[in-house]
Amino acid sequence: MNREQQEQVSLVCEVVHCDPDVAAQLLEQHGWNVQATINAMTVDPTTPSAAASVSASAASTSSASSAASASQEHQPQQQQQHAPAGNMGALPGAALVRGLFGVMGKVMTTVLPPAVRGVERDVQSEFLSSLEDDFKFVPAFVKGSFKTAVSTARDRGQLLFVYLHSPQHEDTPRFLRECVCTETMMNFLNENATAWAGNIQHNDAFRVSSILAADTFPFVALLVPPSSASGRVAVLYRHSGIFDANDLVVDLLQYMEAHAHGVQSQQRKVSRQTEASIIRQTQDLEYEEALMRDRAMRREQEQKREAERKRAEEEAELKRIEEERQREAERLENEKRESIAEMRAALPPEPSADHAANEVASVAVRLPHGKSLQRRFLLTAPLGVVYDFVRSHETWGDSGADADFTLVSRAIPGQPKREFTDRSVTLRSLGLGRKILLLFESAASDSEDESSSEEDSDSDSE
Repeated sequence: MNREQQEQVSLVCEVVHCDPDVAAQLLEQHGWNVQATINAMTVDPTTPSAAASVSASAASTSSASSAASASQEHQPQQQQQHAPAGNMGALPGAALVRGLFGVMGKVMTTVLPPAVRGVERDVQSEFLSSLEDDFKFVPAFVKGSFKTAVSTARDRGQLLFVYLHSPQHEDTPRFLRECVCTETMMNFLNENATAWAGNIQHNDAFRVSSILAADTFPFVALLVPPSSASGRVAVLYRHSGIFDANDLVVDLLQYMEAHAHGVQSQQRKVSRQTEASIIRQTQDLEYEEALMRDRAMRREQEQKREAERKRAEEEAELKRIEEERQREAERLENEKRESIAEMRAALPPEPSADHAANEVASVAVRLPHGKSLQRRFLLTAPLGVVYDFVRSHETWGDSGADADFTLVSRAIPGQPKREFTDRSVTLRSLGLGRKILLLFESAASDSEDESSSEEDSDSDSE
């Protein structure tokens, strides 16, 4: 079922109040002819008397319309039409009158078909905007569909005023100018009712005209909105033809006062519903706030547990790092001891007293902290043996067995100190005799001496 067929089903349902499936089935049987379907559903076509009744009703309605058109040539003022309150489903002759599309004249104008399907634009807003452009005083019509207007009136606890606009009718401009779009009508409607207007050339207003059996134009009605969204509106007052604004206000006011009890009852109901809604919203808000507090408390507890977990993990990690550092220190210390033991074992034995005195040198090494190491070596021994001897002792400082150092001779006044870095030369080749005094000088102390000497030279130059 395409969109146009769905709209035809909806129109039939609104006019005769039937089930959509039944409407679709009958429309299909009648070749999707809306008028034929409505006629078939209004009377039983299988009964000869009913068929004759349909033909007679159509003929009488047509002749009455023609007579009314002829009489209006002599009477410029149209007859006013009123209808008492009632349910819209019970309006008589709605379907039959809809079938007389060929009748033209002042009393009945041609109801044009809905706007071209598929045109996506807000025709209701365009229609209301055109009224506001053409007239100074325009009632506050609901800017939405008829269904929206009914819902708005129900929520406000007000009656619904409906104006159906027929742009082709010659009395329409005058009716707008002298009645609907006057200051009197605007103030009255804005203060006492919910108002809706629609152009019958548009889909929504066309359906409303079918439901309200709007046969002649201009057309206005006063409706009672249903008490629930699933209910139906009831017609309290309807009028077609030219009407003065003051007279229309008097009529409307009369029907409003007669229905004041129902309006007040609806207003009280709306008030109770509003209060209940406010209470429910307040309870919902309090519930949401309680949920938010609970969520915040749970989130805070989770954050606290997470912080404690992270702190425990950090403490465990620090403990692991400290234990690993200690193990590494112990490993290095053990390696240092093993290295020292290996170097001690690799040192040549100290010359005995049997060696000739001129073949032996007594070597003393002064360490940075004032301590000294002494040992006897053969003069033919390489200088590297003395380095290994120094490394094999733990008393020369905290720099470790692998620290970089240099053995130097004591500075003699007028002569620079000598550094002995070539570890392959023999002790004899050093030319220091048989009693050799060497000083321990680390790489760190060398850099400090150089920087201090540079500072002294800078200060001297200044």
